Amino acid sequence: MTVTLDALDFGRLGVPGDIRARAEDALNGYLATRLAQIDGLEVTTLAFRESAVTFAGSLPTTYQASPPQPGAMP
Repeated sequence: MTVTLDALDFGRLGVPGDIRARAEDALNGYLATRLAQIDGLEVTTLAFRESAVTFAGSLPTTYQASPPQPGAMP
């Protein structure tokens, strides 16, 4: 799964493209390692839009996880 950030805003402030690209790379690295550990997870489509989330794929029946360690989040 690869995440593409079309735009990144904080409130009404747009984030510059180079920072958006770094955030996208960090997020993809985190998701690649984290999601790969979940047996039974298959993501065909995942999209976040204003007031909507679209998901197509399969989810495991149960999944347990601990919160990330400090500094482990992008």
